[in-house]
Amino acid sequence: MTGGSAQKSSTPDRSVMSDRPAVSVIMPVYKTEAYLAEAVRSVLEQDFTDFELLVVDDGSPGDVRGILAGFDDARIRYLHHENRGPGYTRNRGIRESTGRYVAFLDSDDAWMPHKLSIQVAALDAAPQYDVVYSQRETMDGHGRTVAGYTPVLHSGDVLDELYVDSFICMSSAMVRRGVFAVSGYIAEDLRISQDYDFWLRVACHHRFLAVDEPLVRYRVHGTQVSRQVEERVRVVWQIYERFNREHGHRVSPRARRRSRASFYNGRADRCLAAGKRLQAAGCYLRAMVFHPLDSHPWKGCVRVLLPAPLQRLARQLLRRG
Repeated sequence: MTGGSAQKSSTPDRSVMSDRPAVSVIMPVYKTEAYLAEAVRSVLEQDFTDFELLVVDDGSPGDVRGILAGFDDARIRYLHHENRGPGYTRNRGIRESTGRYVAFLDSDDAWMPHKLSIQVAALDAAPQYDVVYSQRETMDGHGRTVAGYTPVLHSGDVLDELYVDSFICMSSAMVRRGVFAVSGYIAEDLRISQDYDFWLRVACHHRFLAVDEPLVRYRVHGTQVSRQVEERVRVVWQIYERFNREHGHRVSPRARRRSRASFYNGRADRCLAAGKRLQAAGCYLRAMVFHPLDSHPWKGCVRVLLPAPLQRLARQLLRRG
């Protein structure tokens, strides 16, 4: 392991091309010490070995350096700074890295052993793509595989699909270094959902390649409270607003409508789960306005507005329709 504090860390000479790894892995750490060793181990056990791993400590209260000391591997670089947030932390890792490809791994997730070899081969063979990402497997806080969201993945120009649904798992993605010069870095003013903001901007200029098999184990902690969910809704709305000011003309009207419908469907589902039936009904009705052919808000209204016997009848009619 190499590196140290923000003042003492060194960056390899980028002019020496033979010293540059093929891949730089960026791993931010903040209050995830319980999972850090597992995440690092999943990188070191890759069957592709030409990489550097930059572990960027965002002023985490635990002993990050001590955990890393247990790994005797010169490919690990440790960077530390006072708490600045996830955007700054990822950006620092990107700027101090040297690989021609940049891969991301959150320090509470883990990779499958062949993740890098598959993705490096994919980008090497397809220069028309600048981003490669994959499906994910979901695990709980104890590392047990659990049922989770399995999104539909898309390749090529994915902006319209991405505008409707945030389907890219950050820990599954790898990009060419030139992406940052064109599309910018991670937003440092957002405390959450920076990945969605970043991928929307990247999708304006670059083509994506999907690997439809799980190459990452994505951890869900089950600790999200309703206040945090509402905060995420607010931030995503903010992301849409500022994206639309600069890039809204790139999104098709159909994707715009579907995005609004998806937003209100999600909000309605959360209201219904919280017992706010009237608010849920209002959101489902708004979703219908934007995407009347989507069955989800109709089924939601059935759950909210009809008594149980009529719900069964309505569901049968919707299935026949």
